[in-house]
Amino acid sequence: MNLKKTVSILLCMLMLLFAASPVWTAFAAAETVTVTVLYVDGGKIRPFRDLVVADGAAEQYGYAVIEKDHNGKPIESATVLDALVCAHAAAYGAEFTAETKDTYFYVSGGYMTSAFGESKSLGFTVNDVQPNDGILVTSEWGSYYTGYAADEARIESGDVITLFSYADLQYWMDYYAAFAEKELNVKPEESFTVSASGYCAAFYGCSEQSVIDANTIPMEDAEICWTKDFETYTTAGTLDEKGELTVTAPAEEGTWYLVVRGETAETPVIANYCTVNVKAETVEPDEPAQAAQWFFTDLRTIFTWKNRILTIGLKLRLHDLNETTEDVDCVYAIQLCFDGSQDFFTLIKGEI
Repeated sequence: MNLKKTVSILLCMLMLLFAASPVWTAFAAAETVTVTVLYVDGGKIRPFRDLVVADGAAEQYGYAVIEKDHNGKPIESATVLDALVCAHAAAYGAEFTAETKDTYFYVSGGYMTSAFGESKSLGFTVNDVQPNDGILVTSEWGSYYTGYAADEARIESGDVITLFSYADLQYWMDYYAAFAEKELNVKPEESFTVSASGYCAAFYGCSEQSVIDANTIPMEDAEICWTKDFETYTTAGTLDEKGELTVTAPAEEGTWYLVVRGETAETPVIANYCTVNVKAETVEPDEPAQAAQWFFTDLRTIFTWKNRILTIGLKLRLHDLNETTEDVDCVYAIQLCFDGSQDFFTLIKGEI
């Protein structure tokens, strides 16, 4: 039998054992999406990847949300607010409850005034765009779309939600920066050029794309940094008048990130990043390698209880019958939260 199918069957059997659980019932009743949440505060980015977000997560923590958007359309899917609530739950675990939530993340009328325990002036984007209704309104100040609040901005699987804090609290001129290159594949110590530009998010975030383009400028003098974990940053240089910088890839292979941050024209830059995959060039074999044929030589069950989170699953030791690769360990498990203030579900899946 195919290994993946075998593992799937075993996991299904484990799930059936908990089918009667109120936590599982609550999860099954809610549609979920898997997204990435980035919190940008100053020059640092805090990532929450592969975050499973259930429609209604914000309500489960006691946040007041609207049922229809400002155009009267029902909100029937997960929202930016749901995702941000889940990010705070991931950050603080059992400490983040319906009773303590305002200490960490304060929301009123769909608008956020604190995040991750600090009072901030906040904005957000989805896939580097400020969510809006797409209906152009013309006034004496120009044409613009009406933006969505956090509790009416719908999200889908694969979305990247960026929550950012403003640094310019007098004129709100912060530039929302972005690299022209979102992902690059380079060799160790290879030199290459990156570029970044940006626009004033508060003024043009809900404008037509042509207006945004006309007001996008190179991020001259902004700092470019290397990071591997978004905790330690190493300066690579500053962008020139074209918003460009030639950098040298690290000698260490792996996934790295280039972050643009700092200031341009004495105005704060809202940090952003691009992914850099550093890998040495490989020589293709004369004959195609045989595909791995996996079977497990060891299978152990996982059953842990910590901070009111139950983890159940399987740990497998896999061996390739064709001897084309080394043995690997994989984990397939589910996590169920039994915190009385919320229900959430996470799937942990190893790679085969």
